[in-house]
Amino acid sequence: MTKRATMALCIALSFLLGTVVGWYLQRSRCEQDRATLVVVDGVGVADLCASSLEAVEQGKAATLQRVLENRMAGAVNYAAERVGCAAPVGFPVPNLVEGLNRVRRYAVAKGMSGVVEKCDRLIEFLAVKSNARA
Repeated sequence: MTKRATMALCIALSFLLGTVVGWYLQRSRCEQDRATLVVVDGVGVADLCASSLEAVEQGKAATLQRVLENRMAGAVNYAAERVGCAAPVGFPVPNLVEGLNRVRRYAVAKGMSGVVEKCDRLIEFLAVKSNARA
């Protein structure tokens, strides 16, 4: 083999190796990011439950209502902000849609117009994206 052919082969192998290593590292990072989100979400839900249970035990219905309303609005805002980056669900999710409809009804009753708008956006996303592959 000539020097030129050997050099071309080395460059091609280096490129291939770099691509494979980069793909592997990116995949590992994505899995770590997803795991981190699951952990953070789980801790957030546990905190919400503990705070709510403490308020119930102390007879603080108004405090419990504020905590739950704030958590509900925060969750809707968080989800709505990420709709543009989200991948299609790919299958029907009637429980999630019904849950959002419940949130929407509550928000309408309490005059939470921002939450209503974001619920509408999320409901549309779930309806369109979940039916895209069905």
